[in-house]
Amino acid sequence: MEDIVHLKRGNKLWEQKIMLPEHVEALAELKRNELKIPPPDLADHELAEIAETAMTSLKHELDVVVRYWDDGFTRDITGVITRVDRDLKTLRVSDKPVRIDALISVVYV
Repeated sequence: MEDIVHLKRGNKLWEQKIMLPEHVEALAELKRNELKIPPPDLADHELAEIAETAMTSLKHELDVVVRYWDDGFTRDITGVITRVDRDLKTLRVSDKPVRIDALISVVYV
């Protein structure tokens, strides 16, 4: 009977009770890195649709939702496109610059 109770202890001999802060940070960083996605690679027709929507928003001051890639994650920003800078390859949405090569989609609200 004692042997059965003794065997049900699980893996307590090898379990850690305390984790160092460095280990917790490293595990959190691993989880974040697993969730990252690669940068977008859009086809020509998708880029043309984004350009058309962006220029319409710029001309007529229409609200749009801009989805873009930022260091492995997608971000959304809602607002009016106020400027397109072809030299810097960015566009401004509500005074926030977004790189054109990071764009995933631009849709009307």
